[in-house]
Amino acid sequence: MHAIFPMLCGAAAIALAAGGVLARLRRRYSVVVVRGLSMAPTLRGGDQVLARRVHGTQVRAGDVVILLVPDGEDDEPGLPAVSAIKRVAAAAGDPLPPEARSGALAAGGVVPPGRLAVLGDNRRASVDSRAWGLVSVESVLAKVVRTL
Repeated sequence: MHAIFPMLCGAAAIALAAGGVLARLRRRYSVVVVRGLSMAPTLRGGDQVLARRVHGTQVRAGDVVILLVPDGEDDEPGLPAVSAIKRVAAAAGDPLPPEARSGALAAGGVVPPGRLAVLGDNRRASVDSRAWGLVSVESVLAKVVRTL
C-alpha cells in the first residue's frame, strides 16, 4: 500500500500541473468565430480562428488582429458588436500604404506612435481605418495565430 501512495501523489501532481497549464493557455488564447465579409477571401463568416492575446505594440504590418470597434461602428449594421477582425496595414513608424490613404486617413506620412492603420482584406465590404482613421494600439485585443 505504501508503494502505491507515492505513485498516486505523482499522478495528482501531474494532473494539477496540467490543469494549471491549461488555465494559463485559456487566459492567453481564445477561439474566435469570424462574422461578416470584411476579411474575405482570407477569412469568411463562420470560420474559426485561434487568437493570442497581445498588446497592440506587439503587432506588425500584415498581422491579422481582433480589436475593439471605434465608436461602436460595425461592418454588419444592426448587429451588436464590440470587436472586429482586420489586417494591420501599417504600425507605428510605417508609411501609410496607398490603399489606406483615403477617407479619414491623410495622404502620405507615417503612422505615429501608439496608432495603427487597419484594413479589411475585402475593401468593398469593410469598415476600417478608411472610415475610423488610425486606431489606438490599446484597442487591440488579440492577434490571429491560425485558422482552425
